[in-house]
Amino acid sequence: MVTNRIMLRDGLGIEERALSRRLSELTRQAKELADWREQTRKHPVSMLGVAFGLGCLAATLAGTQRRERPRDVGTAGDRPPRATSGATELLQDFSRAALGSIATRLTSFIDDLMPGFKQDLDQQRRDRN
Repeated sequence: MVTNRIMLRDGLGIEERALSRRLSELTRQAKELADWREQTRKHPVSMLGVAFGLGCLAATLAGTQRRERPRDVGTAGDRPPRATSGATELLQDFSRAALGSIATRLTSFIDDLMPGFKQDLDQQRRDRN
């Protein structure tokens, strides 16, 4: 009976040390991931894509909040709505595609750090819809 307790205590001590080492490693990895300078050094092209995608997102959001200009005094009738240029549509499509790709990679990356994250995210999306 005493030897079982000793073996159990020793086994728990070993597991506790292993968990402590794993937690330290995960903490180190989290700090490394949060360091954008280190990520830029390791993955310059990916970070350039992220920066471009965020810039496109910011431009798109800023573009949707334009205020309508007051109409000139003395013009008769309503002006026809302004057509969206092909370049604007292409930029918006590109922005959506870039952000979708970034979101997919980020989801996979977080799922590697926290197993089960992707399943929880998918469940949240199903519940929302």
